[in-house]
Amino acid sequence: MKNNKKKLNLFHDKTKPSLKRLKALSEYLANVTNEEQNKFFKNTHAEIFSLITSSFHGRVTSVRKNKIKLPSNSDYNILFGLTEKLFHYSKDIIQSRWEFEGFFELLEFICSINNKPTTREKGFHLLLLFVNTLGENVDNRTLSLIQSAINFDPFMKDYGVNSVRLTIVPITTPVLGTSVKEKYKNTKEERLKLFNILLDFISHKTTNIEFWIHLFLKSFIPTLYPNIAKQTGLLREDIGNNLIFSFYSIRLQNHQCF
Repeated sequence: MKNNKKKLNLFHDKTKPSLKRLKALSEYLANVTNEEQNKFFKNTHAEIFSLITSSFHGRVTSVRKNKIKLPSNSDYNILFGLTEKLFHYSKDIIQSRWEFEGFFELLEFICSINNKPTTREKGFHLLLLFVNTLGENVDNRTLSLIQSAINFDPFMKDYGVNSVRLTIVPITTPVLGTSVKEKYKNTKEERLKLFNILLDFISHKTTNIEFWIHLFLKSFIPTLYPNIAKQTGLLREDIGNNLIFSFYSIRLQNHQCF
């Protein structure tokens, strides 16, 4: 108990680096009840989010300037874990689009195509939690980020199409200092892994099934099953299958709601 109090005091010590404070917070939260965590986040969610973003951006800047070695996975796991707790314990205020731009930028960074697959998978899971938290308050830009993160480009040659053009594409510079070798980039296996994460989330990790099914139908059925999409009115019947991907990107550019 005494040690846990020290962890809490370390978190509140504004003279300490952001990541060190968050590490202390993570250890503190691991030893308190859900009720205590709920109360804690209610009072300190703004400070926690500020520390998370400063930790990410601070380390990104340092890595780019070659001032520090690549951060460890444990460092990022702490940041990912606390972000997930924010979505859980601060759901109501996040649903009102509190710090929306900050969350969007953070998730776009984590989902960057040049980050390691494991990093992108965790970022994609956080993106789904963010969308789930926003619910009906989500916008097309955020929904487009889900499509861009998965990105079906590696499959397009199988259908005589070069690429899928989307309005929001995650930045392609290595923002987390976890740049991957070329052989790991843009693979079918990675895209399928992200797609399976989406399907698993819809099937097992949300109670808002109607919202997610609607999103899935509008976001992916026209690409995966164009003939069915035509039969159900999701696509015009005069659109050729080889134009499906370009057509769908135009729909996104016109900001039609899902």
